[in-house]
Amino acid sequence: SFPTRRSSDLDSFTPSEFGVSKFLKDGENSVAVIVYKYSTGGFFEMQDMPHMAGIIRDVMLVSRPKVYLRDYYAPAKISEDLKSAEIAFEAAVCNASNKDAKNFSIRAEIFGEDAKPIASFEEKLPEIKAGGEIKFSKKIGAKNFKLWSPDKPNLYAILISICGENGNVLETARADYAFKKFEVKGTGIFLN
Repeated sequence: SFPTRRSSDLDSFTPSEFGVSKFLKDGENSVAVIVYKYSTGGFFEMQDMPHMAGIIRDVMLVSRPKVYLRDYYAPAKISEDLKSAEIAFEAAVCNASNKDAKNFSIRAEIFGEDAKPIASFEEKLPEIKAGGEIKFSKKIGAKNFKLWSPDKPNLYAILISICGENGNVLETARADYAFKKFEVKGTGIFLN
């Protein structure tokens, strides 16, 4: 038998997150998922697509440290000569513990295909109150990168790490990263 429903989502095409920490107990736990073929959102999902039921996205259980990276944004402003960029890095860091978090740091690195960083920084974070969140921002420069285009989709990897009081890495997020410049001139849109 299934326990009481803990959470639900009616749109199967939208990513969803559910916090299950408060339902966990010491030892072994089970997670059950019930998939309904039709829901109140079903009509909207059936427009111009196959009618299939089931889970169509990855499903993961994620364990986060008490101090963690909630979100980040790192747009690059490319110079006029297309040879350098200024990255306006922003991050939201949360403290889910019941005590203030001091002496934590954030590190961001952008790596090329040769595994050498083309841009990086590490900064101490301000104190994060218990149950609170801080916004962090920093501008960093980047050079010696290749521009992204549909013909040459040059991709880099951005790694963002939260480090603990003794410098150990608590959490790392990775994403693909590209340098590109869009411009609108007259009635045209130009890339690089």
